Amino acid sequence: MTGRCRSGLMAAAFVLSASAANAQQHALDRGSIQIGGTASLTSRGDDDNDDRITTLSLNPHLHYFVVERFAIGADFIFGYSEFRTDISQWSLGIGPSVTYYFGAPASRVHPYLSARAAYAVVNIETPLTDTDGNQRSASAAAGLLTMLSNSVGVTTELFYQLVRTDIGTVDSDGNTFGLAVGIAAFVF
Repeated sequence: MTGRCRSGLMAAAFVLSASAANAQQHALDRGSIQIGGTASLTSRGDDDNDDRITTLSLNPHLHYFVVERFAIGADFIFGYSEFRTDISQWSLGIGPSVTYYFGAPASRVHPYLSARAAYAVVNIETPLTDTDGNQRSASAAAGLLTMLSNSVGVTTELFYQLVRTDIGTVDSDGNTFGLAVGIAAFVF
């Protein structure tokens, strides 16, 4: 075997062994990627009038574990709200999020805490007008990730969200308590 070939094989062996040493060992390990999302259906009253607002929200997300059990990422927002007064609102947004998972890596159930912020564009449709605006929100959640396999789990979380919507010269503030369920797939 020539010296050049032997050097090449030794370099390849070194790279492969270094990769194996840094490989993620479990779903919540450093370097893992989480692809998932949640869905929620909420109903809330308005303090200023008797109107009830029903909202369906789908929130896909992409997270990267910077250290074991701690992930940062992006959450996307697809929302639809309907008011009893023949008004509906669509929202589309994105924002950063952080999540910390508790429990041993081998556990099947992992409690977690999460915080998110988001910016969304909104479209409000009434019987007479169609108006665009923007929405800013911040939320916090406490939940459970239940692993169904080594790389797939389901989530359930209780969340609290603060929302500010600006449409032209009209601002509105609101808050929502809710329950979201979802699925998470891990690449590690």
